Amino acid sequence: MPLSGERGAAGGGDRGRSAELPPGPNIRPRVVVTGVGTVSGLGVGGAATLTAALVRGDSAVGPVRGFPTEGVASHLAAEAADFTAHLSAEEQRRLARASQLAVVASRLALADAGVEPGALPALGPVLG
Repeated sequence: MPLSGERGAAGGGDRGRSAELPPGPNIRPRVVVTGVGTVSGLGVGGAATLTAALVRGDSAVGPVRGFPTEGVASHLAAEAADFTAHLSAEEQRRLARASQLAVVASRLALADAGVEPGALPALGPVLG
């Protein structure tokens, strides 16, 4: 019988049944990464975009474009690539930059996982 939160091999035969997890500090919940969304100096996209950039040995570091660098010690940074095409004009206007990055990365991860927009009414992505 699967442990709490797991499903049988077919994905549902034991649904609703769970066993108590054995006590102990080494028990970890299982996590499944189903999609990757990346907004970085290496590009904007899913797992394939990131993997290709890493395999090519691309560097994310380049000249700073986001703000003037006169008077600062370095003119280089690993800035996130342009991601505004993945946001509506309203989202660009009302969301803070950190929220914009999170929204785009989440959408890319869902697309990478093959999840259609709106297919899951309640979803809790993990960012990190």
